[in-house]
Amino acid sequence: MISFFYKYNNNLNTILRQSGVCLLLCLISTLAFGQLPIPKKTIKPIISNDSIPSTDSLGITLDSVAVDFSGVNIAEQTLDAPIDYEAQDSMVYDIADEKIHLYGNATVKYGTITLTGDYIIFDWAKNTVIAQYVKDSLAKEPNLPTFIDGDQNFSAKKMKYNFKTSKGIIYDVSTKQSNLFVLGSRAKFTSKDSLKGRLDDIVYSQDAIFTTCDHPNPHYGIRSKKQKMIPNKLIVVGPSNLEIGGVPTPLWLPFGFFPASTKKRNKGLIFPKDYEYSQLWGFGLRDVGYYTPLNEYMDLTVTGDIYFNGTWGLQAATRFKRRYKYSGSFSLGFSNRKQEAVSNILVDGLPQNVLGNDVTRSWSIRGSLTQASGAHPTINIGGSLNIQTNNYNSLNRNDAQSVLQQNFSSNFSYRQSFPGRPFNLSASFSHSQNTRTGKVTVRFPTLDFNTTTIYPFKRKGGSGKEKWYEKINYRYKFNAQNQFVAQDSTLFTRQTLKDAQFGAKHTVNASASFRILKYFNFTPSVNYKETWYFKNVQRNFTNQAVIDSIPLKNPDGSIYSYRLDTIATGILDTVESFKWRQIREYDFSASIGTTLFGMLRFKKGFIRGIRHVMKPNISFGYSPEYSGPERGYYSEVENPNPNIFEPITYSTVQNPIYGRLPDGRERLGFNISIQNNIEAKYYSKRDSTEKKLKVFDNINVNTAYNAIADSLKWSPVRASGSTRFFKNIITLSIGATWDPYIKDYSTSSSGRRINTTVWQTKKRALRFETASFRLSSNMTIGKIRDLFIKKEEEEEVDEEELEDETDPSGFGNTEDDPFDIFDRRDPFSRQKLEEKTKKNKKSNNEQVVEEIAFVSLIENFRISHNLVMNIETPNDRDTLTFSTHSISTNGIIPLTEKWQVRVGNIGYDFVRKQLTYPDFGITRGLHCWNMSFNWQPTRRTFSFTIQVSSAPLNFLKVPYQRNNADGFRR
Repeated sequence: MISFFYKYNNNLNTILRQSGVCLLLCLISTLAFGQLPIPKKTIKPIISNDSIPSTDSLGITLDSVAVDFSGVNIAEQTLDAPIDYEAQDSMVYDIADEKIHLYGNATVKYGTITLTGDYIIFDWAKNTVIAQYVKDSLAKEPNLPTFIDGDQNFSAKKMKYNFKTSKGIIYDVSTKQSNLFVLGSRAKFTSKDSLKGRLDDIVYSQDAIFTTCDHPNPHYGIRSKKQKMIPNKLIVVGPSNLEIGGVPTPLWLPFGFFPASTKKRNKGLIFPKDYEYSQLWGFGLRDVGYYTPLNEYMDLTVTGDIYFNGTWGLQAATRFKRRYKYSGSFSLGFSNRKQEAVSNILVDGLPQNVLGNDVTRSWSIRGSLTQASGAHPTINIGGSLNIQTNNYNSLNRNDAQSVLQQNFSSNFSYRQSFPGRPFNLSASFSHSQNTRTGKVTVRFPTLDFNTTTIYPFKRKGGSGKEKWYEKINYRYKFNAQNQFVAQDSTLFTRQTLKDAQFGAKHTVNASASFRILKYFNFTPSVNYKETWYFKNVQRNFTNQAVIDSIPLKNPDGSIYSYRLDTIATGILDTVESFKWRQIREYDFSASIGTTLFGMLRFKKGFIRGIRHVMKPNISFGYSPEYSGPERGYYSEVENPNPNIFEPITYSTVQNPIYGRLPDGRERLGFNISIQNNIEAKYYSKRDSTEKKLKVFDNINVNTAYNAIADSLKWSPVRASGSTRFFKNIITLSIGATWDPYIKDYSTSSSGRRINTTVWQTKKRALRFETASFRLSSNMTIGKIRDLFIKKEEEEEVDEEELEDETDPSGFGNTEDDPFDIFDRRDPFSRQKLEEKTKKNKKSNNEQVVEEIAFVSLIENFRISHNLVMNIETPNDRDTLTFSTHSISTNGIIPLTEKWQVRVGNIGYDFVRKQLTYPDFGITRGLHCWNMSFNWQPTRRTFSFTIQVSSAPLNFLKVPYQRNNADGFRR
């Protein structure tokens, strides 16, 4: 490489011209040419061994006299930095024309600018460089000249650049800006120069086309006569025309601004996601808006939907993230759907159909906040929000998840701990709703103050044997919350605020645990709970008869008279007042329990052992009666029904947020419960080890006995349990109830318990009441494949071990066997069999590979199955019902590299005997375009779209679709 410093070039040329020393020029050129690197392949050795010594025999010493250049004037047109150039093949100096010709992978560098090409002409007098490609005789792809200046990078067949003016001309340019490819026939460009006020590189193109297609001949593009491009920032075009396959289309743009920034965040307009025409809504645009970064940690996206008939929607979404602190998002959506509707009203006393407008408004609030681990030692803030009204998702989207999802919930909390202190504090917001019933429950705010388990009598030192009183402990919990319950259509109204319920609850628990007789745990406990409410309800009876007139009709339907009927003897009025109510509950209990182990071992076989863990527990307790009038929890009012003489009992707290007020009778008795776990060990021949298998988890059996009850002292016996199969793919849950008393079915089909035991009538201890079985599975094809592959591998291992046990030599019985397929003493027959066996194994392996390749296509395809079976005894008859029995599938199947099938949902409900909202889609990759078709037959909605696949030109699309508003029309 040779560095050429041009600060002194013009001055040196002036001195040489004035002195007329032409020989000096020749000498300089000769010396310079002698320094050129000559490719090794052109050197022909003449003398095999060089006899010339490596040291210079002339012994010329360096000139020690310093040269003074202070009097030399530097020309203003000289460059400010050195120019480095090199070439792989050769370099030729043209002294007369003051040019250097560089051949073969030539490179010229000046500051931050790098120019490469097959052939470069460097004019040092004019400070210009010309680069162009050379046609290859082997017809290989041309090595186009490339210009690089910082982030700017483009290629062209020919380009010319002036280092002094920082301007250039390029021919047949090709450059990439962000995701855009720009192709132009001729362009001028200027490099940034802070001294001249140019802060950016600018390219002015003529007859250029830009596209996201990377094909040499783009499949589409936007062509314009004039373009201005600021690399990595913006492309500005004048009148432009969309070309597809090189053919102009009728689509024109008067002007355009297209972002070409490589930065992830850049503010600008958001082109519409969909253009559609609806018979009910008219022409409309969806998801058109604006995006802007608010600061370094947050951005904002505002989009909207607008239709010509008045339907519109607005969405605002923000994302925020701060490293090592927090991250999250928040979005707010509003939808105003307006469409024509026919209503039946009375006009002059006659019903008439009137055409009007039906407006449906819905809201959506979604958000999440996640605090980074270690962001704060004692405070944690986070949670998620998902609130909707009037089926916002289902109205504005057609995918299966949005339509079928019925339950939404939110939970957002602030939690703080206090190091060195036995308590913590939290405040939270929670919400739950069901779109099928429309019921919404919001709890805000909710305050919780909890203490850890405190041992008040425990010694601080902890030395010596622990005393019995040191095991006494207590815990305190406080909860206060405000609750709103409303329909989703009336959630944001004043009535919802008016109906809010507020309450607080204190809970204190004191207990101790003692070991008795080495194997038993004895735990006495005392529980106290006090609940506060601030609204009192009183119902008053007004002695005012309610009379209804019943029309009496003739056979032809005409009314000839009326009959008066008293339907109520009075009216009930409900009066709500502010009053501090304290609801107190307390109980005493003592329990004793132990753990029993049962074990069965087997030396051979697949099952090597069974272990049964049983934890029986008996607890004795007392709780007082709460339904008495002296406590004031309940009150009575006269029944206005003339046929019922018993008064109505009602709760003095309406809709209590902590559940129904205690109304139980006095209880003194015991509870019996048995918890069971059953595990097994099996022998795995795959790795010759014993592995555990859970057969049943938590089989619980419990009942209770009330010694002071006047009747029905025994409670029903209840049992429940669950287990999992095939590596947690299938879950089975069971539950059953048995009753020691019989039922009287004379008054209702469900029956009423009477104080007569089953033993007295049928000589049995219990009567079967109900049972339920729930079987649920959620699996993918990949999981099923893995299960069978492992099973086949284990079977192969079993066969090999069996062969080794029966025939250690590997050649079987050496005696003659007339029924053997070959004579084992004949080596040729054995060789034939071995070749046949290898051939069969090879074909089997090829078949397995084909099966695995097919399964790999659908390995992420998910199958879900739910079955709920109930056995009940109405009218003392066993009845089997299926409350739930459905199967559903969803997933993506890549048929080929370009074709893809999407199944959002397809299933069948065996109870309702109908499909469960089918949702299909097909996608075809068309290089730089995508074709997609989506169909929801239940709503009669579909969409067919061909659009550009990459941003920022993905707004170019050809949509044809039907929305749910038009789909519901018959």
